[in-house]
Amino acid sequence: MDFSHTYVAVAPAASDIYHVEVIGLEASQTKAGHDRMRISLRVIEGAQTGHDFEDCVIRTGLNRANSGDSKRDAMMMDFWMKALMSLGYKQAELRERGEFDYDAITKSGAFENFTGRKGYLKFIPADPENGRQWSRDNWVTANQYQAACSAKEELASATAGSDDPLSKMLNG
Repeated sequence: MDFSHTYVAVAPAASDIYHVEVIGLEASQTKAGHDRMRISLRVIEGAQTGHDFEDCVIRTGLNRANSGDSKRDAMMMDFWMKALMSLGYKQAELRERGEFDYDAITKSGAFENFTGRKGYLKFIPADPENGRQWSRDNWVTANQYQAACSAKEELASATAGSDDPLSKMLNG
């Protein structure tokens, strides 16, 4: 048995902005009959949590922008553009290309296939005890991820040399 590409589908337990890699794509449909691309993401690192949740898997998805409702479709196009930009596609490249072939997303080697691409996802886990039945997520840019990483480093350096008793207790 080869476990080199096997990941346990357990999502991270903490809210964070995660550096992720697309490890799976699956075309599906919503209960309402709309096309949806299911996306499995392997966590590489969290901006605040570091490697605590490395190799956890976040499952998310994007609905196809073809519902016939112009407001809903515009919102879906915005979600898609954010996801694709996070995964390394350039806005100009996507606009110049014109049509993004939804049916080619799962085809190996296609421009539209983003398996193996790396991006950044803000993830908030489900919390059924507090009324949040589903996790929430949104795609972010590399700059937003780096800003979150920098904030963690700044906080650590600010408290490391402090004479504050609480800081001394927390940082040894």
